[in-house]
Amino acid sequence: MKNLIIILMCSLTSLLTYSQVSYQLGDIGNYTNIYEDGGGAFSSNGGTELGMWANNGNKRVVAFREFKTEGDNTGDARSLQVGDIFTVKLYASSAYGAIGFSLLSSPESTNSWDNRHDNSRIYVQVDGNHGSWYVNSNAENESLNFNVNRNEYRDYEFKVYITSETTCTVELYVNNNPNYNKRLTNLTMNGAAGSNISHFALYLNDDWNAVLNDNIYWKQETSHMASDIVKIGEDLSSGDFNPGLITNGLSSSSSTSENTNNVEIYGSIGTNVIFDQENTYTGTTVIKNGATLQLSQNLTFSDITVESGGSLKINDNNVQIKSLNISDGGSLVIESGKALTILNNFSNSGTVTAQSGSSLIINGNSSGDITYNRTLSTTNWYLISSPVVGE
Repeated sequence: MKNLIIILMCSLTSLLTYSQVSYQLGDIGNYTNIYEDGGGAFSSNGGTELGMWANNGNKRVVAFREFKTEGDNTGDARSLQVGDIFTVKLYASSAYGAIGFSLLSSPESTNSWDNRHDNSRIYVQVDGNHGSWYVNSNAENESLNFNVNRNEYRDYEFKVYITSETTCTVELYVNNNPNYNKRLTNLTMNGAAGSNISHFALYLNDDWNAVLNDNIYWKQETSHMASDIVKIGEDLSSGDFNPGLITNGLSSSSSTSENTNNVEIYGSIGTNVIFDQENTYTGTTVIKNGATLQLSQNLTFSDITVESGGSLKINDNNVQIKSLNISDGGSLVIESGKALTILNNFSNSGTVTAQSGSSLIINGNSSGDITYNRTLSTTNWYLISSPVVGE
């Protein structure tokens, strides 16, 4: 009986950790504010959807909503966290003005049209009856390469993955296709870094779709969910990418219970994902085939695995990591004059190269070969010994 109780408790814990919070959009009273200026919002489809119209005067409407631990607005405030996925669904044709949603960091007010972008970390929008959806991040617009159609209503689904306190990925799905139509990765968000996305805004301007004035509908499942997986460097084909600080998050329905994040590093040959902040997530770090993780700060809470074709580079004078496992075909390079300390165990089935003047300290058990390159400054005779201590 004791074993059964333990299993049930573990299953319940798992459900609590990974369950999503779905927002009941049709309950008008659950919004921080609905600003109406020649437009309006109404409950639709049995209260599960929020309808919008905007065809009088200034033809504008915005609905502001706070992120909470309960979708019916009864829970605690809970900002989006690293590892979260925010999903929002929309049924619409087009609008002469604009349709969009915004992720906001503590907006100063929710009483005007302009507030829809007040302290926006990102927003997703389409302009006009033939425009393409685009994402505004880092003060720039980047197209999702999918145009609205004035003659056709479509189901749109947007997923925003919070990949660090600075970065995100956005995906667009159309007409319930399980595969995304377009994905924008490694986006740097606007504003100050942090787990500070406290509100979202849904908005509409001038609902004329070139045929008639017609409503749009924000649908279920609009939600947030702690995923426990953070993917860094996806689709990185050139250059370097620095995501900033990566932390653990919170369970979906809690403002206090920590949710562990596991990090996966992606990229192609010749690119680098750079960690230059002391990340505090406690899940695993896996460096994928073709990817390179360049460490110039400690990573003492995460066990690192370098898969075949992946590479870890140490590029600072005193980097400390928790543990390291290098698979066959993976590699570790400690740059000249740099130092790596592995606080626990080290296992190497791949290639480890310590450049001249570098150092490697292993405090736990270790296995595998290490190549140490010694650079000599002249052609004089030198006495060279094995570069180890205590062996």
